[in-house]
Amino acid sequence: MRRPVFLLALLLPAAALAEPKSCRFAQECYNTLACTETDLEITVDLEAGQVSTPTGDLEIVGTYDGPVAKTAVLEGFAGYQLLTMGQLTWILSVHIAAGPAVATYYGECGAD
Repeated sequence: MRRPVFLLALLLPAAALAEPKSCRFAQECYNTLACTETDLEITVDLEAGQVSTPTGDLEIVGTYDGPVAKTAVLEGFAGYQLLTMGQLTWILSVHIAAGPAVATYYGECGAD
């Protein structure tokens, strides 16, 4: 039997994202090249179904509530993006159909 405290811990990531939340990514990895420092900031608004980036807003076309993280699928001008939002770490992967290529961003974006 699961205890209520355990169930509450499972709900924290989704509950923490009920309001718009910003994340600053510090590391970018492009395809198989070495990762480099970056300063990408995004804002996620799950209620509005969009993610704001420096290059424009992206529509959230699907979400998945996992046991310790929430995942959102975003549709952008170059293809799809996958954003995984954990309690302490967020990962954004940008899939570029023209390449094909992928850029992966890592950020420490835990709840304040």
